[in-house]
Amino acid sequence: MKSLEGLLGDDAKSFWDSLREYPDRCVRPRRDRAQEELPFATVSVPWFREGRRLQSNAIRPGSFLQYAAADYYIQDAGSLLPLALADIQPGDMVCDVCAAPGGKSTAIAERLGPEGVLLANEVIRSRVDVLKYSLARTGRSNHVVSNLDPKDLAKLFAGSFDKVLLDVPCSGQSLLSKSKQSETAFSSKQVDLCAARAQRILQQSISLLRPGGVLIFSTCTFAIEENESQIEWLHQQYPDIWQPVEMESLRPWESPLGPGCYRLWPHRDGCAGGFAAALRMRHDRIQPASGLEAPGEAKLPRVGEARSQRREKRQHEDTHRGLSEERHQREKIETMLAALGTIHGTLRWHGGMYVLVESGLDTWLDGRDESDGWDTTGLNVAPAVVCTGKQIVPSHALALMSRTLFEPHGVLPLTDSLAVRVMQGESIALCDTPWIEGSGGSRGGADWVVADWRDRPLGWMKRSAGRWNNHLPPWSRVNRAVWSSEEEST
Repeated sequence: MKSLEGLLGDDAKSFWDSLREYPDRCVRPRRDRAQEELPFATVSVPWFREGRRLQSNAIRPGSFLQYAAADYYIQDAGSLLPLALADIQPGDMVCDVCAAPGGKSTAIAERLGPEGVLLANEVIRSRVDVLKYSLARTGRSNHVVSNLDPKDLAKLFAGSFDKVLLDVPCSGQSLLSKSKQSETAFSSKQVDLCAARAQRILQQSISLLRPGGVLIFSTCTFAIEENESQIEWLHQQYPDIWQPVEMESLRPWESPLGPGCYRLWPHRDGCAGGFAAALRMRHDRIQPASGLEAPGEAKLPRVGEARSQRREKRQHEDTHRGLSEERHQREKIETMLAALGTIHGTLRWHGGMYVLVESGLDTWLDGRDESDGWDTTGLNVAPAVVCTGKQIVPSHALALMSRTLFEPHGVLPLTDSLAVRVMQGESIALCDTPWIEGSGGSRGGADWVVADWRDRPLGWMKRSAGRWNNHLPPWSRVNRAVWSSEEEST
């Protein structure tokens, strides 16, 4: 592309050659375990010091038990640039509009603390489960997951957030080095299509900001049309509204095409590459994009008076029966939770289920009701238990919860070899390892225990017929060989 060639100048050949080389591997340690030693040698990522670049690309960071136990997340160093710009503070209200698979969302949730709230949204339904699993790995409960189009987010949450992260779908030119994209990503047709889509998402998403809030816009592509041109369009469309956020620590990666814009290049920065920009809204919040209308009230068909009375009677009976069943269900769940462990967070009944939340999210939920569309739009909080028919089982998210929020009565300590087997979905013989009763526990709760490896919760196990049955959900299991740090070091 001519514009890109002009931006690269004498570095053009080095850039094109680097696209055929796999970038340096990078991880981001979980913040509450950052003091733990990683099982491989790393150096700090210059633009985001908490990121760690592996010194050897021959090492696969996903092949260690530390990864399975959520000690760190695997992220390209380029994806850490928008996190540096976001500068998340405890207590912030944040919306990640295009959140899956969840690398940035997990970093945000870890930084918000108990008073902050993250709304992690993913438009593509098939990607929502992996987003939920990624967030569960944080051990926090200060987040909500949604599956909404940005225009619907704008209707529900206009003016609600201190920070909005918009990592828009793009042509993905930086993924060429990972063989996840083809050279068609550089075609004018593909770039123009992605630029138009990004502009629509951008226009719909900016209304989510509060006055004084910050928009962080990012891509994993190099095309100017998808990057600086989007920011320029925003300034033109809404003059005098936006103030570029310029960070002295990021000055070496400033784009020459606009203030508040930053670029990473594969040939220069040892990563796949990427773009990020940050803009602060100066004053009055922007109204939802033109064409967005408030949802209208549902119209009921006209019926005769007698039929209407019969229907009201049936509805009353159904409601009474439903409330009775709900009370019975709640009592069963409360009994089960008391047997499972001690709740230190806030347990609340919400959306037909019990959820365990931190203080900021608890307050935020108090401010939502059915008139806001909460129960009808697919927003959800990780449940404490999962109900499938008449069966009630504890949720995987509850097992992974920080001990400041939930302390299980039963703990099953695992050796390295047993932990590998559990993460691969195997059950464990009762004679292989003893369970340990947690503080305040009772033996009656020991049928369900949390598998534990080096004080890291892995998931639920249930005692049955001489073994501990594995209750890790299929999508959380490791279906390849995993090694402990000791085994790898040999």
